[in-house]
Amino acid sequence: MFFVAKIYYITHPKVKIDPEKFDKDWEISEEGQDQLQKLLGKDWVSQISIIYSSNERKAADSARMMAEKCCIAHKILDDLCGADRTGGREKHGFLTNAEFKKAADDFYKYPSKSSIEWEKASDAQERNILALEKIINENPPDSNIAIWGHGDAGILLLCHLLGKKISRDYDQPQMGSYFVYDSSTGKIDQLWQPID
Repeated sequence: MFFVAKIYYITHPKVKIDPEKFDKDWEISEEGQDQLQKLLGKDWVSQISIIYSSNERKAADSARMMAEKCCIAHKILDDLCGADRTGGREKHGFLTNAEFKKAADDFYKYPSKSSIEWEKASDAQERNILALEKIINENPPDSNIAIWGHGDAGILLLCHLLGKKISRDYDQPQMGSYFVYDSSTGKIDQLWQPID
């Protein structure tokens, strides 16, 4: 396995919640755009050598903007998506805040069970672990890599990298946060921090 310098796992900024669209098609909100601009001004961003994202619009658009800022490549990797909630949306419709919170709590509390037809947390975690391993293996050892993903996938990856059971205790502080992983040591260099 190759070792990269640093991996920055970044969750998309705040979005426009549109009940008429699936969440994978939601756009970044004006507040999210402001968050993104603050992130792009950070010193470490200029050290990024390649960028990956899921195929969901909010993550892919964020990655594209960073790629344009840094004049580097952006690759889409489908397996970096958050938990697939399509089945739940088709069966139960758009959830209220209370319904979503209950479903999300169950997602982390019972990772081997499907919460209202959502993808199981254990399956989503394994998919994202394999995606991370693919990224590490296909890049040279001096790469600094940005991965644009999602809050739920980030929690699942962070739990794995810390050697912890799946738990919402490792949630991001806000929509639009990042942690830093050093694959050469297998250690988390920095826990969640807001991107702004």
